Amino acid sequence: MRAVIAALLFLVVSHAVAQTDTRVALGVLDLDSGTIPEAELRVLSDRLRVELFNTGQFRIIERERIDAVLREQGFQLSGCTATSCVVEIGELVGVRKMVAGSVGKVGDVYSLTLRIIDVESGAIERTAVQDCRCSLQQLLTSTIALAAAELAGVAPTVTQTLERGEGYGVLYVNSIPPGAVIYLNGTLRRERTPATIDRLPAGEHIVRAVLDSLVGEQRVRVTRDAVTKTTLSLQPGTGSLFITSEPPEASVTLDGRPAGTTPLLLPQVTVGTRTVVFSHADFFPDSQRVTVRFNERTPVSARLVPCGYLDIQVTPATARVYLDSRELGRDQMRLRLPLAQYRLTIVAAGYDTVRRAVTIGHGQTVVVRETLTSVFGGVRITSNPEGASVSCPAAGIRGFTPFESDRLLPGSYRVRVEKAGRLPGEVNVAVIKGRTVSIHVNLAEDPDIVRMRNERIKVRARWTTLVVGLAAAGFGAKWGFDANHAYGDRETAYTNYLSATTTATATQWRTAYENADRRGDRAAKKRNVSLGAAGALLGVSVVLTVR
Repeated sequence: MRAVIAALLFLVVSHAVAQTDTRVALGVLDLDSGTIPEAELRVLSDRLRVELFNTGQFRIIERERIDAVLREQGFQLSGCTATSCVVEIGELVGVRKMVAGSVGKVGDVYSLTLRIIDVESGAIERTAVQDCRCSLQQLLTSTIALAAAELAGVAPTVTQTLERGEGYGVLYVNSIPPGAVIYLNGTLRRERTPATIDRLPAGEHIVRAVLDSLVGEQRVRVTRDAVTKTTLSLQPGTGSLFITSEPPEASVTLDGRPAGTTPLLLPQVTVGTRTVVFSHADFFPDSQRVTVRFNERTPVSARLVPCGYLDIQVTPATARVYLDSRELGRDQMRLRLPLAQYRLTIVAAGYDTVRRAVTIGHGQTVVVRETLTSVFGGVRITSNPEGASVSCPAAGIRGFTPFESDRLLPGSYRVRVEKAGRLPGEVNVAVIKGRTVSIHVNLAEDPDIVRMRNERIKVRARWTTLVVGLAAAGFGAKWGFDANHAYGDRETAYTNYLSATTTATATQWRTAYENADRRGDRAAKKRNVSLGAAGALLGVSVVLTVR
């Protein structure tokens, strides 16, 4: 429980400090080494913390505070060199970044290696390596400062004592490209590259050449009574950007490339004009042009403006939409707006104008769905049968069924519907604004036309039945003749059958008798049917004539 309380108290204090200090909170572990005694290694580690602090880029968490939290958690620091172990310590301490490193010696060369680790992602963000053929004292007084500056992404400033020899030497300085101004041990010289500097104290010197935004720097050792030559290859110089926003955790792009979220420290940014863009959910983006200067930390801050959203859908699609006095285009129906109250006006020819107030809140989407009401009414007229003419001069109606119009002024109208062969009809139509009224009219037939049509039908029927009846009577007479002829053949066959003297002759006449009998019966049936039909049809014809 004590460990949990200690960790919580540390996080609360760290958060309170972070509200007023915008530097990156950094935990620094002691350097690891297999060649340097523990007491001296501890001194080097403390100097590393000081030099990292002096870069101005970091807020260093005190070593005693880190040790206290780890003791409460029962965490053993010995042998903790792996990235995963460093991340675990950072999580316990409650910092976003951790620094771990090692120092070793091979021959007479010391090698110092540092790395910054992001606690959240576990990724190594930056490394620094410094090698020097020097004493342990020089490693303490100069090399660690150079490594700290490299890790922070700032140019080192020579404030420590450089090793000096006896006597004087000559230093020849050139640069690619030439024409650069020369800084010797941090002091600006009059010369430009290539240049010869005479009577320079023997020993170590820091030479820097600057040409516009290009920079080169090198540590050189001047030999007594000799000419030391050095050529600096100039590269784009760098500065750093410290980027903050209100609210924090805004996404940042630098020259179009994602850089992280605020608060954000970007070391080693090439000098020149850069574009920083801030973006945050439910806030307007902010874009700034900033100038990065060599070896300077440039602050960039943005106070983002909160916004809400307006989503508009209007029927008819031809309506014109105004927000306050500004007309919106058809591609502006989804808007991101500052927090305020707006006047929305929707106008369309032939429709009532809609005016309403909309209030945009932070992160809220106001949805406007408007179907405008037409100032006209509509009418749909159908009839049975179709094709009837429709007219109403007062309403401007003229056409044929099915008829439809949606451009009628509201009111009551008398509409006449007529068609040839039908009795005309008139209906009252009440036109209502914004609505379409449906009317159906059944047109009755004209009685005179019906009577004339019935007479024509009766005449056609009388003559038809008469003709068909006579035809049937003719067929009946024909079938009667065929029946009589067949029965005569039957009587002849019967007489011959009776007088036959042989069996074969009798059989022949008997067959002839039967065939004639069948023919006669069939003909008689057809005669009876035909004569019956003829009688019926002639009777109908007589009845139609009488009536």
